[in-house]
Amino acid sequence: MLRWLSIFFLTVTALWQASASVVLRGRVTDYSGEPLEGVTVSLGTGRGATLTDAKGMYRLTTADTDTLRASFRLLGYREERRTLLHPQGEMVISLRMRPDERELEEVTVTDIRKRTDAMERLDAREYGRRAGDPTGGSVEAMVATLPGVAGAGELSGRYSVRGGSYDENTVYVNGVEIYRPMLVASQQAEGLSVVNPEMTASVGFSSGGFAARYADRMSSVLDVAYRRPQAFEGSATVSMMGGALTLGQGSERFAQLHGVRYKRNTSVLSTSDTKGEYDPDFFDWQSCLSWSPSRRWRVEAFFDANLNTYRFAPADRNTSFGTLDDAHRFKVYFDGCEHDRFNAFTGAATVGYTTGNTDLSLQLSGFRTDELVAYDISGEYWLDQAGSELGAGRYAEHQRNRLKATVLSALFQGTTRLSSHRLLYSLGVKREHTEGRVSQWERRDSAGYSLPLAPDALRVYFALRGNHDVSASLVSAVVQDTWQRQTSAGFWNVTGGIRATHRSSSGEFLVSPRLEAGLVPAGAPQWAFRLAGGVYYQLPFYREMLLRREISPGEYVTEVNGDVRSQRSLQIVGGADFNFRAFDRPFKFSAEAYYKALSKINPYEVENLTVTYLGRNAASGHVAGLDFKLFGQFVAGSDSWISFGIMNTRETLDGKSVPRPNDRRYNLSVYFTDFVPGVPRLKVSLRGVLMDGLITTAPGRTRYDGYFRTPPYKRVDLGLAYGIIMSETDGRRRAVRSLWAGIDLFNLFDITNVSNYYWVTDVNSISYAVPNYMTRRQINLRLTLDF
Repeated sequence: MLRWLSIFFLTVTALWQASASVVLRGRVTDYSGEPLEGVTVSLGTGRGATLTDAKGMYRLTTADTDTLRASFRLLGYREERRTLLHPQGEMVISLRMRPDERELEEVTVTDIRKRTDAMERLDAREYGRRAGDPTGGSVEAMVATLPGVAGAGELSGRYSVRGGSYDENTVYVNGVEIYRPMLVASQQAEGLSVVNPEMTASVGFSSGGFAARYADRMSSVLDVAYRRPQAFEGSATVSMMGGALTLGQGSERFAQLHGVRYKRNTSVLSTSDTKGEYDPDFFDWQSCLSWSPSRRWRVEAFFDANLNTYRFAPADRNTSFGTLDDAHRFKVYFDGCEHDRFNAFTGAATVGYTTGNTDLSLQLSGFRTDELVAYDISGEYWLDQAGSELGAGRYAEHQRNRLKATVLSALFQGTTRLSSHRLLYSLGVKREHTEGRVSQWERRDSAGYSLPLAPDALRVYFALRGNHDVSASLVSAVVQDTWQRQTSAGFWNVTGGIRATHRSSSGEFLVSPRLEAGLVPAGAPQWAFRLAGGVYYQLPFYREMLLRREISPGEYVTEVNGDVRSQRSLQIVGGADFNFRAFDRPFKFSAEAYYKALSKINPYEVENLTVTYLGRNAASGHVAGLDFKLFGQFVAGSDSWISFGIMNTRETLDGKSVPRPNDRRYNLSVYFTDFVPGVPRLKVSLRGVLMDGLITTAPGRTRYDGYFRTPPYKRVDLGLAYGIIMSETDGRRRAVRSLWAGIDLFNLFDITNVSNYYWVTDVNSISYAVPNYMTRRQINLRLTLDF
């Protein structure tokens, strides 16, 4: 009897142990934090294996055991091994894999990641370190080289996508919507990008047809995720324009990443025609914290403080323009100064919970901006034509514009994985409050006469004032499903969703259905096709709601138009990618065609990067175009691309059709990297842009009154970087991982590009457009250290 009881006990124990299981999951990245796809995760013979997905994630279930040995293998990387003693339940192993550079010399890259959705993935960190552009290699500068995207200028992080306004683009960092300064003009620019390229792990950009999970914007979305360090790491950059320091530290449960940047544009601004004392200071501090108290819970925090100060005391200006047969010279002596301040703060905290196949999160975020533009500048000017004086006079400009805005948000979001489906759902609330104060005027005197001429009064040339507080509440809900499946026709990736938004100030209830589908044919795996479309809205913010009313000639007041509705865009985007090999290297050729039917347009004009809206929904229009891109590695391990786009935009108001303000009829961008033959430590980066000029109007007039275009924008920037200490190749860990010395040549060919015009009016009310040129050739030295 005792023997039978022993046999029964041993059998039950064995069955119980056989039924017990251990779940192993985690994320695999490279040393820079980029996810690694296709990593083989195995637990030994007979215990199972799997591959990581596009986000570097894996999940593997095996029977319970006393010791679990996991190995991680990927061609071109060193094999990583981990041992778990007495594993139970769900275990997490996340790690970084180091490249085996001795093997990489023998490895041939066989393919480039295929794109089956509206989001394009970018390597922002590598671009930021090598590209020679005055923004310091910002993510926005890289985006501006993509097809359909046009930058606002070399010192600005703003960009226009497929003819849209600068306000039609949304930016996310770790799922937090980021806002930009609103009063910034071209000379102040934004100083520092809202995204720190040294902290990025992944960057996705869509120029149209993006999914319902993203906020109500009509043009584009930039989705950035910062790295989660696995150990101590750091980098430092010093240049003639400032410096940056990034520090990170991480373990299995806690990780932190901090980035500090400082920048001065004094040397670059000094190349402009206006001479004086430039004293700009731009400072940015960003921090990311991540804590996992258990396998199911996680807590994340994000903080950004962006402090920008612009001081300028002009002395004189001497501008020559025109042709050899019609040469003009504009001379000004200044008095006064300008002192502007743009301070913005963003903070967010996210609590996440994972149970089974469901991830839940609650995010609380806040944004605060305090902006001041203050200047009193006067000048005496002379305008000559071929030695003959056309006009002389004085002018005085005064401005005290103040803006304070607060945005508080709460977002609940969930993701559930069901077989080949990934269901996303969210509910968000947002509260916006803006305080705006406008006080500006301009007085002009020509040949002893004050303009405009009035026999019985002294009038200013232009005056604008306003005092407004605007508040609004928004509630939004999203339901979205992503279906991925391999069929006999090929690999399908289909995402459909609906976004619903209610805005309290206008009482609008908006429904935005969106759909995107991608296919990699089984019979032609070198091809990838995608089609996307939907309804997109542009919710009005403070500036879109301001309506100007003329109270006397040249004098205006601003009023809040509470009846302004959201602009609407019905979009359809179709594209294809073709992967091929040339020169024994992988390449990808992409093409996209798009059409946007616009309605309820709130027309706007752009002057000196300042966007001024009409303040009412008065127009309709369309945008259509073709975009092309050739991407590849002309040099192994170094990305290059050529982008080209053609576009047509029209806007109709009161039966009159004109181009939209950011209508770039053509746009060619090149980013090329190479190693100097015979000097493998010397890397060259070339960035070139050629695009059509922008629509320009005279002061106080709109495109419907008449317009002309600025000359085409042409610019080439060159960056050279020499590896004093290269990344380790012998498997040993060093205190200094790499050290690069670089030199940047901004505006290599010293081309004079026109940013906007200063208008001079004589006593006969004849106006002359004097061009304001952008920055000229400049040299910058920099040093980058990784440790």
